[in-house]
Amino acid sequence: MKSAVSTVRTRQTQRPVTVPIMEFEDKAVRTQVLEKWQRVLDLVTQIFDVPSALVMRLHEKEIEVFAKSQAQGNPYHVHEKAPLGSGLYCETVVGTDRVLEVIDSLSDKVWQDNPDVELNMISYLGYPLKWPDGQFFGTLCVLDSRPREFTRRYKDLLNELCLALEKDLALIMQNLALQNSLSVLHRTQDQVIELEKSKLSTELISCIAHEINTPLGIAITTASVIEHLLKSSLQEAGNSEVQDKLQEGIELLNRNLQKAANLIGSYKQVIAEQGRGVLEKVNLSDYLHSIFTSMKHELGAANVKYSIDCPPEFILKTYPGLLTQVITILISNSLKHGFVGQPGGTIQVSAAQAKKTDGTDILFLDYCDSGVGIPKASVDAIFSPLFSAEGQSNHAGMGLSIARSLLENALAGSIRCECQGTNNGARFILTLPLLQ
Repeated sequence: MKSAVSTVRTRQTQRPVTVPIMEFEDKAVRTQVLEKWQRVLDLVTQIFDVPSALVMRLHEKEIEVFAKSQAQGNPYHVHEKAPLGSGLYCETVVGTDRVLEVIDSLSDKVWQDNPDVELNMISYLGYPLKWPDGQFFGTLCVLDSRPREFTRRYKDLLNELCLALEKDLALIMQNLALQNSLSVLHRTQDQVIELEKSKLSTELISCIAHEINTPLGIAITTASVIEHLLKSSLQEAGNSEVQDKLQEGIELLNRNLQKAANLIGSYKQVIAEQGRGVLEKVNLSDYLHSIFTSMKHELGAANVKYSIDCPPEFILKTYPGLLTQVITILISNSLKHGFVGQPGGTIQVSAAQAKKTDGTDILFLDYCDSGVGIPKASVDAIFSPLFSAEGQSNHAGMGLSIARSLLENALAGSIRCECQGTNNGARFILTLPLLQ
């Protein structure tokens, strides 16, 4: 559903009047109310003793018969449309936002050339029909082929029926809003699931790479030392046959160890490049909130609160999957390292826009936590692969290296650490180009 406007013409003034309307998917409304409204209109024709009872729907440039009574002699057809500006009865009802009664259009100079007269509909009683927010749906009206002055009882009845129809419209709007919320919830749920899969994949590959890379490095060093010792020993012994076999075995060992090392490098590349996805525009405020919401359990378990300062109209064109990994890495690092041994803390993210010297727009994301901070001596090293802080050798040490690789290689941005030593929290400044 979306808001729009219609321009109608009232008979008395002949002036155009602009009114707000609600455009909606026709099927969504018809399936919920058409049968009920049909019975109401049929009952109205019997009680009022008229050939025609209608619910009219207003469009931007025309008015449509949305529902009609099935009485004999009704000249109107469902889906029949007439252009706005022709001076129909219903246009005046909408344009004045008031009840309209025409007793005999044939004897009324204002109405005698009304298009409905051609259908022999010469008397009319109509009420404006609205959505709960005040936007027009159209009208509820009755028409007769003879002069007719409707009594107060009939007017009160039609007014009550109009209120009942407006309650149906309110329920339809609530139902559509709930369906939209459910759709958003399902999309968010899918995004959270994909994010969790990405996090699990990244952490798993990182841990495997680290666990293999450490003993592999030791093995390569050991093989080199053995090769050196054996060469010295065999040269002294002078046994060329044994020397050749051992040399062959050492070369085979080195070749396979190097192959394994290259394989680990490939794993790192997979981590750095996974999840590129599609370049798309996102509302930055909603996007950041969705990331923190997906990590609500981890944040709650660590008693960590967060705040996001970002203009609600800020739109960023990026690869959401990659940027999600970067932000998730920063949050995970805060939880794993920043708040260790603390009863809780806070994470703050703020966004600002600026221009580079060449005139291009750039986004600054300022990420800060109130954790234990980072030693000044480690600030330059934390983005190195397999970096581990003192006393935390059980962690893979690939997170910030991956974040920097994603920002610099895939997102055309950068990241830097601006920490003031221990007990002062951690602060990271991210820059991203604002693509058009």
